[in-house]
Amino acid sequence: MRIITFKYIGATYKNCDPSAAQKAALSSDQAWQKTLGSSYATVFGAGSAMYKSISSQLDTTIAKGMEQMGFTPQELAAKRSEAINLGAGAAKAAERAIGEKAAVSGAPAGVESGVTQATRAASETAILGKEAQQQADITTAGYDVGRQQFQTAEADKAKLLGESFAPAAQVGGEVTAAEQATAAQANVNAQAQTSWMGLVGGVAAGAAKGLGTAA
Repeated sequence: MRIITFKYIGATYKNCDPSAAQKAALSSDQAWQKTLGSSYATVFGAGSAMYKSISSQLDTTIAKGMEQMGFTPQELAAKRSEAINLGAGAAKAAERAIGEKAAVSGAPAGVESGVTQATRAASETAILGKEAQQQADITTAGYDVGRQQFQTAEADKAKLLGESFAPAAQVGGEVTAAEQATAAQANVNAQAQTSWMGLVGGVAAGAAKGLGTAA
């Protein structure tokens, strides 16, 4: 008599693949993550370039300190020239008025009265004084503008870092969210691959026992 021995291996199970929907979800998450990653690099690069450019300009203004001329050399020259021209025009007008008055004063031709000379001297002094005050006012205004530029540059520099990289920070948050979604879906798919399911219609656990049968 020959005895055949069967080894008990329990119920039969098989490994399960992720569903088509799970695979599609993971693929979509990975594609979106890649797109956001590329966008982040672009936005961050643009923010860095903007920060360097504006920061350099602000640093130049800040380095000059509070006592700096706010007008450019061209602006300053134009304002000073305007003041000189106005003074020259006023001097001509005053000279003409004094001459007309002297002509009817009855003084001999070619001879100025003491009154006319005094009037002319007073007029010239007033005109020159006014022109000097205008030049001083231009200088004062220029330094006022310079102080305002310094204060504005300091305030702008304090805000520049946050404003330059705010768009990148926003995209970075979206990248992080996409990474988390991708990781979660990958975990779901991995769990599906490592899970075990009993075969439909499989033999009951106690059906196959380690008993021999006679042949």
